[in-house]
Amino acid sequence: MALRVVAAITFWTLFLFFCRIWAESVLNRNSAQCQNMDPLSLDSSCYRDERFRTPLKEETEIGLWVDRIGWGKDNFIGPRRRILGKYCANFVVSGHGELVSASIGKRRLYPGDVIFSFPEEPSAYYPSDHWESKWIVWNGPEACNLEKLGFLNVMEPVMHDPDGVVLEAFGLLSVIENDRSVESILERKTIILNMILKLFRMQRKRKRERERERHYVYNYRVREAVDFLRAHYREPMLMSKLAWQFNLSPSHFRRVFKDYTGNTPKELMTSLRISRAKELLSAGRQIKEVSGLVGYNDVFYFMRLFKKHVKMPPGRFRISQMRL
Repeated sequence: MALRVVAAITFWTLFLFFCRIWAESVLNRNSAQCQNMDPLSLDSSCYRDERFRTPLKEETEIGLWVDRIGWGKDNFIGPRRRILGKYCANFVVSGHGELVSASIGKRRLYPGDVIFSFPEEPSAYYPSDHWESKWIVWNGPEACNLEKLGFLNVMEPVMHDPDGVVLEAFGLLSVIENDRSVESILERKTIILNMILKLFRMQRKRKRERERERHYVYNYRVREAVDFLRAHYREPMLMSKLAWQFNLSPSHFRRVFKDYTGNTPKELMTSLRISRAKELLSAGRQIKEVSGLVGYNDVFYFMRLFKKHVKMPPGRFRISQMRL
């Protein structure tokens, strides 16, 4: 009898142990599915959206279909992570909010912003207080191809749409949303493609404008840095300090400076010093004096540097210039 009791206790102990291991593995798998999310901003749940419309045969053959469109006025009820399983463009009509996604973390949302959802990207977006939004959900193999080609980018899930491209597509789709004719099926696909193309061109134009603006700013800062070096080349100078003076990191400053001038800041400063040294030596000044006047306290270092750049020692250069 005692052996039976021991055996029963052993059996149930092992059974509960393996149940615990199984439960932990399920929890780990679910948490891995929603990894990289901010636990301070989101609750612990992560769910897969099971709402979808079974596409018509003609829609599957055409490769891209509209699953649904909708609009709503939402209040803040707490964010939930969601895997949509489809593509979605959600236009913020009014109000403010926040997006949290696995790819970019947090992002503030404003009226006119478009939030893109991707099939397997866990994300949550929600109003700070309340907002109104309109959304378009689509899917299909051609939708995946558009993402692969770079027309949609999971690393850029938010863009500003001042022209109301998504609202225009929403209005067109609302007229033919439930029409099952082949013509309307193709038209819905065309509306989605045109919407994505317009947004892609808008984003590309904005990036080019930012690049031109950045180019102008960098060009202006480099010109200021060159003028500063021309005025202060005699002074001892740390290039890192000079970089921070123009609001750039040392490595970035060096790269930008060389792109615009063909020389690093140190190379330009050395060139300015050697050029001035040649003028002073040609006027008959002594080598040691010239070394100090152009910013080199070590006269022997100055002589080596001068010879490296001019291909002759400063003494010989001075004599050659005095003979002219």
